[in-house]
Amino acid sequence: MNKKEFDLSGITTWHKAGYTGKNIRIANLEGTDPSLWFFNGKIKDPFNNTSGVGRNYHGHQTADILHQVAPEADIYILSNSGRYGSKTAEGKFIEESIPFMETEKIHLVNASLGGTDNSILNERIKQAQSHGVTFVTSAGNEAEKGAGGYARSGVWIAVGAVHLSGKGEILHAGYSSIDEEVDFVQFSNLYIHDARPGYEDRVFPVQGTSFSSPMLCGMLALVQQFFLERAGRTLYQHELYKFMQDYSIDLWEPGHDTKSGYGLFLLPENPNSIDIEKYTGGEAQVNNPEYIIIHHSATVQGDAETFRRAHKAKGWRDIGYHYVIGNGTYSGDGEVETGRPENESGAHCSADGMNFKSIGICLVGNFDIDKPTIAQMEALERLCRDIMARYKIPASKVLGHGEVKGATTNCPGRHFDMAEFRKRLEGGKVAKDYEGHWAQPYIEKAINAGYMTGYPDGSFRPDNPITRAEFARVLSFIIDRLELSFIIDRLERR
Repeated sequence: MNKKEFDLSGITTWHKAGYTGKNIRIANLEGTDPSLWFFNGKIKDPFNNTSGVGRNYHGHQTADILHQVAPEADIYILSNSGRYGSKTAEGKFIEESIPFMETEKIHLVNASLGGTDNSILNERIKQAQSHGVTFVTSAGNEAEKGAGGYARSGVWIAVGAVHLSGKGEILHAGYSSIDEEVDFVQFSNLYIHDARPGYEDRVFPVQGTSFSSPMLCGMLALVQQFFLERAGRTLYQHELYKFMQDYSIDLWEPGHDTKSGYGLFLLPENPNSIDIEKYTGGEAQVNNPEYIIIHHSATVQGDAETFRRAHKAKGWRDIGYHYVIGNGTYSGDGEVETGRPENESGAHCSADGMNFKSIGICLVGNFDIDKPTIAQMEALERLCRDIMARYKIPASKVLGHGEVKGATTNCPGRHFDMAEFRKRLEGGKVAKDYEGHWAQPYIEKAINAGYMTGYPDGSFRPDNPITRAEFARVLSFIIDRLELSFIIDRLERR
């Protein structure tokens, strides 16, 4: 049912990715029968607005579209009734429904009806928007006569209608109101369930902006779930509006036009491609660290300031990481530079909402090609131990970027062994990479004599050529021990 429309709009893809409206609350401003079988218990009726029992009521139909698009969202029946004058606004909508939206943290409101353009009501709606409520309404079915009252107000997102033809063409719905206040369009020739007793297996077609509005509203519920999980909060109406503009396709005149507004909104093909900070406004959000996420810069050189400039050029408020560890190019080898404050959310790992519950650490270098330097690993270990102690983070929650659920990267690179690094943080033993090697007895003698301890990750890398710095370090150990031996010998002769 509605497969073609759902496939084209991206709903099918997003459902498969796990975005079904979970933990999102939608208000539908008309009566419904919550007991209908196809709602699966997701309809809530806090003020006893149940209506249309036993028949195909308009409220069932609009709620059905919402539920099909966002099957795990909670849908609340709220009243839109009211009495409006030039200087008055009263009734259930403004006195009961809107306060409920604010206190119960309703994310989205759908109104598949004309409504009124009342200045007092409009100002009250703006207050609710500041609480995170987004208002979506049907543009109307008056063709060239113009949009309905809610749509004309300028405070609702007004949704016109298009049809998908049997040939897959997107066509303007002739009845859809043409008006400057039309913001976007969505499919409206859809199928819904028959609500009459004994017709449980029947579906039938509907059309009208009454159905394009809940179609779009349901899609926004999937978007809100994405941001709630990835960014730690849902978007405000103006942020959602920008998001829709970016992901809408022009249908007729370039830019905004009176038939389709900014065009047909489609969900992005890959949710992981969304630039979260672009739509959250870049403002600082609270970070509650539960994890440490390790990255490599995937560049051979760089420092905190270099990355800060690059990230700000993307429209971010600051560098995405909390710390950067240099490799001796633009900053010192093993030098720890601070990025964002630890108590502010990062922009280093959007997967699984990690930006809001982790400290992001980036080591300069491309570890798909090279390995981190000794100094970098030593600095990383010290830094991680410090962070772990302050936030009581176990070693099991020190993750490479690519290990995070939902991440699509191999960061921090194939030459960075996260499992061995966690063992080191745990104080456990790491597998000896020199066992069975021809140099094993000599390595073990050097270890026992105190001349060598291996790399910070616990390895010895016996086939690697020794660098000048490494040789100098070993020589320093030998000299120190010789000096100590000489002193002891002199003391024993006295």
